[in-house]
Amino acid sequence: MAMTAEAIIFAINSAIRLGRNAQRAYAKSLTSKSIVLPLPAFSGEANGFVAQRFFDDTDELTGGHQYLAKLERLADIHERFKNGEG
Repeated sequence: MAMTAEAIIFAINSAIRLGRNAQRAYAKSLTSKSIVLPLPAFSGEANGFVAQRFFDDTDELTGGHQYLAKLERLADIHERFKNGEG
C-alpha cells in the first residue's frame, strides 16, 4: 500500500512539473514570434489640409479630434492653421 501512495504522489508531482514546463514553453514560443501588422491605407500625400481634415474628424476610430483636447500645443497649431496663420 505504501508503494501505491508513493507512486500516486510521484505521478501528481510529475504532472505538476510537466504542466509548468508546458506553460513556460508556450509562453516562450509566443514571445519569440514576430507580429505582422497590415499597413494602413495611406495616400502618401501628407500636407496641412490632410492633417486638418484628420483633426476636424470627431469619429473616435478614424478621427484625431480627441487628441486636440489632450495636447494644448497641437490644438493651438491646428487652430492657427484653420485661421490661415500658419
